[in-house]
Amino acid sequence: MRSSILAACGALAIAIGVPAIAGAHVTAQTSTATPDDPFEKFNRVGFKIEATLDRYFVGPLAHLYKLLTPGPIGEGIHNLVTNLTEPLAAFNGVLQLRPRRAATATARFAVNSTIGLAGLIDVGAKLKMPHRANGFGDTLGRYGVGPGPYFFLPLAGPTTLRDMFGSAVDIVADPVHLVNYAYRTEVSLSTGLTRDIDLRARSEDDLQALFGDAADPYATLRSTYLQKRESDIHGDGISPGNLPDIGESVPDTPTPASPPADPGTVTNSPPSLG
Repeated sequence: MRSSILAACGALAIAIGVPAIAGAHVTAQTSTATPDDPFEKFNRVGFKIEATLDRYFVGPLAHLYKLLTPGPIGEGIHNLVTNLTEPLAAFNGVLQLRPRRAATATARFAVNSTIGLAGLIDVGAKLKMPHRANGFGDTLGRYGVGPGPYFFLPLAGPTTLRDMFGSAVDIVADPVHLVNYAYRTEVSLSTGLTRDIDLRARSEDDLQALFGDAADPYATLRSTYLQKRESDIHGDGISPGNLPDIGESVPDTPTPASPPADPGTVTNSPPSLG
Protein backbone atom coordinates (compact mmCIF):
# COMPACT_ATOMS: atom_id res chain seq x y z
CA MET A 1 0.00 0.00 0.00
CA ARG A 2 1.22 3.53 -0.77
CA SER A 3 1.81 5.99 2.07
CA SER A 4 -0.75 8.70 2.83
CA ILE A 5 1.76 11.31 1.65
CA LEU A 6 2.12 9.61 -1.72
CA ALA A 7 -1.63 9.33 -2.11
CA ALA A 8 -2.24 12.95 -1.18
CA CYS A 9 0.44 14.28 -3.51
CA GLY A 10 -0.73 12.08 -6.36
CA ALA A 11 -4.31 13.22 -5.96
CA LEU A 12 -3.25 16.84 -5.91
CA ALA A 13 -1.03 16.39 -8.92
CA ILE A 14 -3.97 15.12 -10.94
CA ALA A 15 -6.31 17.87 -9.81
CA ILE A 16 -4.12 20.99 -9.87
CA GLY A 17 -0.46 21.77 -10.10
CA VAL A 18 -0.14 24.64 -7.64
CA PRO A 19 -0.73 22.60 -4.45
CA ALA A 20 1.85 20.03 -5.36
CA ILE A 21 4.73 22.40 -4.69
CA ALA A 22 3.24 24.08 -1.64
CA GLY A 23 5.90 25.29 0.74
CA ALA A 24 8.77 23.91 -1.32
CA HIS A 25 11.97 25.94 -1.28
CA VAL A 26 12.89 25.97 -4.95
CA THR A 27 16.52 26.47 -5.82
CA ALA A 28 18.55 25.92 -8.97
CA GLN A 29 19.13 22.22 -9.49
CA THR A 30 21.34 20.23 -11.75
CA SER A 31 19.26 18.51 -14.42
CA THR A 32 18.42 14.94 -13.54
CA ALA A 33 17.60 14.00 -17.12
CA THR A 34 15.42 10.92 -17.44
CA PRO A 35 13.77 9.31 -20.47
CA ASP A 36 10.34 10.23 -19.03
CA ASP A 37 11.21 13.93 -18.88
CA PRO A 38 12.76 15.08 -22.16
CA PHE A 39 11.59 18.66 -21.57
CA GLU A 40 13.02 18.96 -18.07
CA LYS A 41 14.60 22.38 -18.57
CA PHE A 42 11.28 23.83 -19.72
CA ASN A 43 9.41 22.00 -16.95
CA ARG A 44 11.66 23.35 -14.21
CA VAL A 45 10.88 26.89 -15.32
CA GLY A 46 7.18 26.13 -15.04
CA PHE A 47 7.75 24.58 -11.62
CA LYS A 48 9.44 27.76 -10.33
CA ILE A 49 6.60 29.92 -11.68
CA GLU A 50 4.12 27.65 -9.95
CA ALA A 51 6.01 27.87 -6.65
CA THR A 52 5.80 31.66 -6.78
CA LEU A 53 2.07 31.56 -7.52
CA ASP A 54 1.51 29.20 -4.61
CA ARG A 55 3.52 31.26 -2.15
CA TYR A 56 1.82 34.57 -2.89
CA PHE A 57 -1.64 33.62 -4.14
CA VAL A 58 -2.90 30.05 -3.98
CA GLY A 59 -1.43 29.18 -0.58
CA PRO A 60 -2.95 32.22 1.17
CA LEU A 61 -6.24 31.59 -0.65
CA ALA A 62 -6.31 28.01 0.61
CA HIS A 63 -5.63 29.17 4.18
CA LEU A 64 -8.46 31.70 3.92
CA TYR A 65 -10.80 29.02 2.56
CA LYS A 66 -9.94 26.79 5.50
CA LEU A 67 -10.71 29.57 7.98
CA LEU A 68 -14.06 30.30 6.33
CA THR A 69 -15.14 26.65 6.14
CA PRO A 70 -14.49 25.13 9.58
CA GLY A 71 -15.56 21.66 10.70
CA PRO A 72 -18.75 20.28 9.12
CA ILE A 73 -19.01 23.20 6.67
CA GLY A 74 -15.74 22.34 4.96
CA GLU A 75 -16.50 18.62 5.14
CA GLY A 76 -19.86 19.15 3.46
CA ILE A 77 -18.34 21.20 0.64
CA HIS A 78 -15.65 18.55 0.13
CA ASN A 79 -18.27 15.80 -0.03
CA LEU A 80 -20.41 17.79 -2.45
CA VAL A 81 -17.69 18.51 -5.01
CA THR A 82 -16.36 14.94 -4.72
CA ASN A 83 -19.82 13.51 -5.35
CA LEU A 84 -20.04 15.39 -8.64
CA THR A 85 -17.08 13.36 -9.96
CA GLU A 86 -18.73 9.97 -9.40
CA PRO A 87 -20.62 9.77 -12.75
CA LEU A 88 -17.35 10.26 -14.63
CA ALA A 89 -15.63 7.65 -12.46
CA ALA A 90 -18.46 5.21 -13.16
CA PHE A 91 -18.30 5.88 -16.92
CA ASN A 92 -14.58 5.15 -17.02
CA GLY A 93 -15.08 2.05 -14.91
CA VAL A 94 -17.39 0.72 -17.61
CA LEU A 95 -14.88 1.58 -20.35
CA GLN A 96 -12.17 -0.24 -18.41
CA LEU A 97 -14.31 -3.38 -18.00
CA ARG A 98 -14.08 -2.95 -14.23
CA PRO A 99 -17.68 -3.53 -13.16
CA ARG A 100 -16.92 -3.28 -9.46
CA ARG A 101 -15.44 0.19 -9.81
CA ALA A 102 -18.31 1.30 -12.01
CA ALA A 103 -20.93 -0.12 -9.64
CA THR A 104 -19.29 1.41 -6.57
CA ALA A 105 -19.12 4.87 -8.14
CA THR A 106 -22.74 4.58 -9.30
CA ALA A 107 -23.93 3.43 -5.88
CA ARG A 108 -21.99 6.20 -4.16
CA PHE A 109 -23.55 8.83 -6.40
CA ALA A 110 -27.04 7.42 -5.83
CA VAL A 111 -26.92 7.23 -2.03
CA ASN A 112 -24.96 10.45 -1.54
CA SER A 113 -27.23 12.43 -3.86
CA THR A 114 -30.38 11.24 -2.06
CA ILE A 115 -29.80 10.13 1.53
CA GLY A 116 -26.67 12.27 1.67
CA LEU A 117 -28.56 15.50 0.86
CA ALA A 118 -27.21 16.18 -2.63
CA GLY A 119 -23.79 14.91 -1.62
CA LEU A 120 -23.19 17.00 1.50
CA ILE A 121 -22.94 13.81 3.59
CA ASP A 122 -20.72 10.96 2.42
CA VAL A 123 -23.10 8.10 3.11
CA GLY A 124 -21.16 5.88 0.69
CA ALA A 125 -18.06 5.99 2.88
CA LYS A 126 -20.12 4.96 5.91
CA LEU A 127 -21.32 1.99 3.85
CA LYS A 128 -17.68 1.06 3.13
CA MET A 129 -17.73 2.36 -0.43
CA PRO A 130 -14.76 4.76 -0.58
CA HIS A 131 -14.36 7.30 -3.37
CA ARG A 132 -11.87 6.43 -6.09
CA ALA A 133 -10.95 8.95 -8.77
CA ASN A 134 -11.07 7.46 -12.27
CA GLY A 135 -10.59 9.43 -15.48
CA PHE A 136 -10.02 8.79 -19.16
CA GLY A 137 -6.26 8.95 -18.64
CA ASP A 138 -6.67 5.87 -16.45
CA THR A 139 -8.72 4.22 -19.18
CA LEU A 140 -6.02 4.83 -21.78
CA GLY A 141 -3.37 3.44 -19.44
CA ARG A 142 -5.56 0.43 -18.69
CA TYR A 143 -5.35 -0.55 -22.35
CA GLY A 144 -1.63 -0.10 -22.67
CA VAL A 145 -1.26 3.51 -23.80
CA GLY A 146 2.03 4.73 -22.37
CA PRO A 147 2.27 8.01 -20.44
CA GLY A 148 4.47 9.72 -23.00
CA PRO A 149 6.68 12.63 -21.96
CA TYR A 150 6.25 14.31 -18.59
CA PHE A 151 5.26 17.97 -18.41
CA PHE A 152 4.93 20.56 -15.68
CA LEU A 153 2.73 23.41 -16.83
CA PRO A 154 1.97 26.54 -14.80
CA LEU A 155 -1.64 26.54 -13.56
CA ALA A 156 -2.00 22.94 -14.78
CA GLY A 157 0.78 21.25 -12.84
CA PRO A 158 2.39 17.85 -13.38
CA THR A 159 0.98 15.72 -16.16
CA THR A 160 1.90 13.54 -19.11
CA LEU A 161 0.88 13.60 -22.74
CA ARG A 162 -1.58 10.77 -22.08
CA ASP A 163 -3.10 12.52 -19.07
CA MET A 164 -3.43 15.82 -20.90
CA PHE A 165 -5.51 14.11 -23.58
CA GLY A 166 -7.44 12.20 -20.92
CA SER A 167 -8.25 15.39 -19.03
CA ALA A 168 -9.60 17.00 -22.20
CA VAL A 169 -11.92 14.04 -22.74
CA ASP A 170 -13.01 14.15 -19.10
CA ILE A 171 -14.03 17.79 -19.45
CA VAL A 172 -16.17 17.00 -22.47
CA ALA A 173 -17.70 13.86 -20.92
CA ASP A 174 -18.31 15.26 -17.43
CA PRO A 175 -22.10 15.67 -16.88
CA VAL A 176 -21.44 18.95 -15.06
CA HIS A 177 -20.08 20.31 -18.37
CA LEU A 178 -22.01 18.12 -20.81
CA VAL A 179 -25.63 18.67 -19.72
CA ASN A 180 -27.17 21.93 -20.90
CA TYR A 181 -28.67 23.93 -18.02
CA ALA A 182 -28.83 27.49 -16.77
CA TYR A 183 -25.48 28.95 -15.63
CA ARG A 184 -23.63 25.84 -16.78
CA THR A 185 -20.34 27.67 -17.32
CA GLU A 186 -20.49 29.38 -13.94
CA VAL A 187 -21.29 26.11 -12.15
CA SER A 188 -18.50 24.25 -13.93
CA LEU A 189 -15.89 26.86 -13.12
CA SER A 190 -16.96 27.32 -9.51
CA THR A 191 -17.10 23.59 -8.72
CA GLY A 192 -13.72 22.98 -10.33
CA LEU A 193 -12.08 25.87 -8.48
CA THR A 194 -13.67 24.86 -5.18
CA ARG A 195 -12.52 21.27 -5.61
CA ASP A 196 -8.93 22.38 -6.25
CA ILE A 197 -8.75 24.86 -3.36
CA ASP A 198 -10.40 22.36 -1.01
CA LEU A 199 -7.85 19.72 -1.93
CA ARG A 200 -5.00 22.20 -1.48
CA ALA A 201 -6.23 23.16 1.99
CA ARG A 202 -6.83 19.59 3.15
CA SER A 203 -3.39 18.32 2.11
CA GLU A 204 -1.15 21.00 3.57
CA ASP A 205 0.49 18.79 6.23
CA ASP A 206 1.17 15.89 3.88
CA LEU A 207 2.71 18.17 1.28
CA GLN A 208 4.92 19.89 3.81
CA ALA A 209 6.14 16.48 4.99
CA LEU A 210 6.86 15.37 1.43
CA PHE A 211 8.80 18.45 0.38
CA GLY A 212 10.28 19.53 3.71
CA ASP A 213 13.59 17.65 3.34
CA ALA A 214 13.60 17.21 -0.43
CA ALA A 215 16.97 18.11 -1.97
CA ASP A 216 15.24 18.53 -5.33
CA PRO A 217 11.49 19.27 -4.95
CA TYR A 218 10.96 19.11 -8.71
CA ALA A 219 12.37 15.58 -9.01
CA THR A 220 10.49 14.51 -5.88
CA LEU A 221 7.18 15.63 -7.35
CA ARG A 222 7.93 14.06 -10.73
CA SER A 223 8.73 10.69 -9.17
CA THR A 224 5.70 10.80 -6.87
CA TYR A 225 3.33 11.77 -9.65
CA LEU A 226 4.49 9.07 -12.05
CA GLN A 227 4.42 6.37 -9.33
CA LYS A 228 0.94 7.40 -8.23
CA ARG A 229 -0.41 7.33 -11.77
CA GLU A 230 0.99 3.85 -12.34
CA SER A 231 -0.65 2.70 -9.11
CA ASP A 232 -3.98 4.28 -10.12
CA ILE A 233 -3.98 2.68 -13.54
CA HIS A 234 -2.61 -0.78 -12.93
CA GLY A 235 -4.14 -1.45 -9.55
CA ASP A 236 -0.97 -1.93 -7.47
CA GLY A 237 1.07 -3.79 -9.98
CA ILE A 238 -1.31 -5.29 -12.55
CA SER A 239 0.21 -4.76 -15.96
CA PRO A 240 -2.11 -3.82 -18.85
CA GLY A 241 -1.13 -7.05 -20.57
CA ASN A 242 -2.74 -9.14 -17.84
CA LEU A 243 -6.11 -7.56 -17.24
CA PRO A 244 -8.43 -9.41 -14.85
CA ASP A 245 -11.97 -10.06 -15.99
CA ILE A 246 -13.39 -8.50 -12.81
CA GLY A 247 -11.23 -5.49 -12.07
CA GLU A 248 -11.00 -5.49 -8.26
CA SER A 249 -9.93 -9.09 -7.64
CA VAL A 250 -6.28 -8.37 -6.86
CA PRO A 251 -5.36 -8.76 -3.17
CA ASP A 252 -3.28 -6.13 -1.35
CA THR A 253 -0.78 -8.78 -0.23
CA PRO A 254 0.64 -11.69 -2.23
CA THR A 255 -1.19 -14.98 -1.88
CA PRO A 256 1.05 -17.57 -0.16
CA ALA A 257 2.35 -20.19 -2.53
CA SER A 258 0.76 -23.63 -2.26
CA PRO A 259 2.98 -26.41 -0.90
CA PRO A 260 4.51 -28.62 -3.59
CA ALA A 261 2.44 -31.63 -4.52
CA ASP A 262 3.53 -35.13 -3.59
CA PRO A 263 5.55 -36.43 -6.55
CA GLY A 264 3.37 -39.49 -6.63
CA THR A 265 0.14 -37.58 -6.70
CA VAL A 266 -1.61 -36.75 -9.98
CA THR A 267 -3.86 -33.71 -9.90
CA ASN A 268 -6.76 -33.18 -12.24
CA SER A 269 -7.36 -29.51 -11.41
CA PRO A 270 -7.86 -27.23 -14.40
CA PRO A 271 -5.13 -24.65 -15.10
CA SER A 272 -5.49 -21.26 -13.45
CA LEU A 273 -7.02 -18.57 -15.62
CA GLY A 274 -5.60 -15.73 -13.50
